[in-house]
Amino acid sequence: MKKSKNAAIDINLIYKKCQKIRTNLDLLVLGYEVPNLEELYLDSNNFHGRIPNSFANSSKLAEISLSYNKFNGSIPSEIGRIRTLQILYLGSNDLSGAIPPELGNLQNLVELDIGDNFLTGSIPASIFNISSLKYIKIARNNLSGNLDLLVLGYELPNLEELHLTNNNFHGGIPNSIANSSKLTEISLSYNKFNGSIPSEIGRIRTLQILYLGSNDLSGTIPPELGNLENLMGLDIGDNFLTGYVPASIFNISSLKYIDIARNNLSGTLPANIRSNCSRIEKVYLHVNELISILDNQLSGNLDLLVLDYELPNLEGLYLDSNNFHGRIPNSIANSSKLTEIYLFGNNFISESPELSFVTSFTKCRYLINLAFGDNPLNGILPVSVGNLSTSLQYLSGYNCDLWGSIPKEIGNLSSLIKLSLYGNQLTGSIPTSVVDLQKLQGLYLETNKISGSIPGNLCELQFLNTLSLSQNLITGAIPDCIGNITTLRSLYIDANRLTSSIPATLWLQNDLLELNLSSNFLSGSLPQEIGSLKVATLIDLSINRFSGGIPSTIGHLQSLINLSLAHNTLQGSIPESMGKLMSMERLDLSYNNLSGNIPKSYEALRYLTYLDVSFNDLSGEVPFGGPFKNFSSKSFLMKDYVVIQYMVSHPAILLDQREES
Repeated sequence: MKKSKNAAIDINLIYKKCQKIRTNLDLLVLGYEVPNLEELYLDSNNFHGRIPNSFANSSKLAEISLSYNKFNGSIPSEIGRIRTLQILYLGSNDLSGAIPPELGNLQNLVELDIGDNFLTGSIPASIFNISSLKYIKIARNNLSGNLDLLVLGYELPNLEELHLTNNNFHGGIPNSIANSSKLTEISLSYNKFNGSIPSEIGRIRTLQILYLGSNDLSGTIPPELGNLENLMGLDIGDNFLTGYVPASIFNISSLKYIDIARNNLSGTLPANIRSNCSRIEKVYLHVNELISILDNQLSGNLDLLVLDYELPNLEGLYLDSNNFHGRIPNSIANSSKLTEIYLFGNNFISESPELSFVTSFTKCRYLINLAFGDNPLNGILPVSVGNLSTSLQYLSGYNCDLWGSIPKEIGNLSSLIKLSLYGNQLTGSIPTSVVDLQKLQGLYLETNKISGSIPGNLCELQFLNTLSLSQNLITGAIPDCIGNITTLRSLYIDANRLTSSIPATLWLQNDLLELNLSSNFLSGSLPQEIGSLKVATLIDLSINRFSGGIPSTIGHLQSLINLSLAHNTLQGSIPESMGKLMSMERLDLSYNNLSGNIPKSYEALRYLTYLDVSFNDLSGEVPFGGPFKNFSSKSFLMKDYVVIQYMVSHPAILLDQREES
């Protein structure tokens, strides 16, 4: 039909030379000026203010599109008078208040989008009486109510898409939803729906997307869902579902995405996953209890599944945090499009010393994330780890009982951002080839048996954020160039055998947040430059051989929460300036040679919950106020096992008496 001259207005075309339009439409009385208006498109601008009630005077309107603006206030109930309206898009604004029940008068409405606003209340029942509706989007608001009271099916026979995610709907999912037999998408995630998943949903043969995740659903997964022959995406994760995974689910050959993670499922994975799901791209099964044999639960072995040739389109495999056992099948790698493989938190083992699955995964040339930590693998990392995808960004093999050395070929993984091999039995030295990991941000090798010195070329990793080498057998000095890594935020080299002094460049790390060098053989004095670590929250230099005094500049560290200088040979007085460290929660200066008194200014440290100045040569009175009323005399026991002077009524004495009784 040929439209009249003012039948359609598209502001975006009229003002296409302008980037954005800003005005208040409530100042315009559209109705009387354009009585023949049929279509109005003002979306994706910066209009603000209220939506004019006078829209209703343009009684021939068929389409209104005001989405992606900054309209506020309520939805005008007068819109319900525009009986010709077929399209109403008001989404992605700042609208608030309730949905006017008058919208139920729009008996020709086909598409309704009022999502991404701040609407409250419930959905008026009148909305579900509009039999012409094909598309409803009311997602991401603050709506509530019980959908089970609404008989969706018979009133919405033409409905194709229903989007109600990210609200506060509760109660059961209505069985009658199945009567909307043309539905292709149902999205009810991130609400508070409870009860079971209606088996009747299995009758909606047109359904392609079913998202019910992140609710409070319970019971078993209905096997009738296997009748959804056109289903492409299924998300029922983050609920309280129990029982087994029905084999019928994996009879759906069209499935590309399935998320059943974070439930209480048990049993084995159906064997037919390998033959009927050739289109699957992502599988999320983590945080369930899919494999267990004790207490009358079933057992299983991933090696019985041939994931390879039957899943050629698989991009993500998420099997973490279950009880899978047996070996990790090499055949997984034949799904060569995999970008993410999560196998951590299971009971996988390796049948040979070398982790053969690592070698097999070299066929996955698009791999970005490989995580197999928290498994009792008890093997060595093969040199083939260097042949993994050059796209690999995250490699996690922590707590796996790995032994042997880290292959120098690890340096071939040029895209690596994070390497986590902590909690193993790795030996040998840190390979110098790590210098080739120029994108590395996190190196986590703590709790191993790594020896040798810290390679100086680590300083060339200009994006390194975290260096964690704690609890190893590392010797030598901290590299002088450590201060060159300007991106460093966390440095943990505690519980090693380091000697010499702390490099002067380390005190130039103005953005360092956490520094732990405890339990080494470091010596020398603490310089005034320690005050440059202005954003540090943790400094632990305990159990070393530091001498000299505590610099007064330590009082500049206003962000400091935890400071431990215990078990050294520090001398002199406790700096008065530390009384300004208002964020301090834990302070340990015990087992040194400190003298003088405890500054009374420390009474102002209101967040201080732990203080230990015992086994020094302090004298004078213990402060009375602030946090000191919560500390026992054990915190102030000196080398001669005499508690420094208390006032008779000091709260600590009363605390000691209570502890003894």
